[in-house]
Amino acid sequence: MYTPKLILAATVLVAAVSLLLSSDSRDPRRRRDIEIIRLTDDNLELLPIPGANGPESIAFDATGGGPYTGVSDGRILKWRGPEGGWLEYASMSSPHL
Repeated sequence: MYTPKLILAATVLVAAVSLLLSSDSRDPRRRRDIEIIRLTDDNLELLPIPGANGPESIAFDATGGGPYTGVSDGRILKWRGPEGGWLEYASMSSPHL
């Protein structure tokens, strides 16, 4: 017959083993689908966003286009390179809708 203490000990053991086995998948240094990029002054360029505070977030699309960035006034901007600058891609605020 199983006692409550034995059931509790088995539960704790299973939980501990589960955490140990899944811990290296949470460490970004061990994941192969995440690339860690070291930024220095040599490979960093600041892109000004006229008339807005931000970026609040940055994303790329599935084809590598962008970056897209959300700014404080509700707009989503797309960077088109040094020649094209920022394009208003979408807007989430009422004055722009």
